[in-house]
Amino acid sequence: VIHAVGASADGAITVVGSGSVGASPQNEGIVARFKADGTPDNSFGTSGITRIRIDEADTVFSGLLLREDGSTFVTGSLDRTPNDVWGNGRRGVLAAFNGNGWPNLVFNGGKAVVSELPSSAANAWSDIGGDPAHGIVVVGLSGARSRESTLIARYEATGKLDITFGDEGFLNTRFGKDYEFWKSVVVQPDQKIIASGDCRYFFDRATVARFLATRE
Repeated sequence: VIHAVGASADGAITVVGSGSVGASPQNEGIVARFKADGTPDNSFGTSGITRIRIDEADTVFSGLLLREDGSTFVTGSLDRTPNDVWGNGRRGVLAAFNGNGWPNLVFNGGKAVVSELPSSAANAWSDIGGDPAHGIVVVGLSGARSRESTLIARYEATGKLDITFGDEGFLNTRFGKDYEFWKSVVVQPDQKIIASGDCRYFFDRATVARFLATRE
């Protein structure tokens, strides 16, 4: 399943998503690159594909930040207890890859970052934006299924949580009266964050909100 796509100046196409191998019931996060003519770019990963299962758990990549040099930051989630109806084993993940599809060693020593909230609540990321110089922003949700609230976090280029943002790096909000989550994000040139998603408030669900880069 493909969840996000990006195109480079030379026409190369990068996609992220998930898939399983053989009879395994668990997904792997996938980053793949194709040439402008649609054929696999064999200089990327293994035969054009990078696969990763984080912490041996079901892994899905849902957001892509593609840089000019072909390197990527990707985000998504893992689920340590996929059979739990409440989704309490969900955790947001963030990983970085060089232009050749191999892990970026500057980012957390080449390993994916698993997001742990101070409350230990479940969380997952849907999209990613920003840039390494000013902060990598991820948006998604926190909480059990059907009880989620919106969540934003900002990370440094090294994979370290930016504790100057929100509440020790995380911004958890509730706009509606039911479950809600962010689906996409855009970071403006002034670093203000625009998030959009599904926030149930009576009969209205579509929501767009803008957040300051820092507290004022």
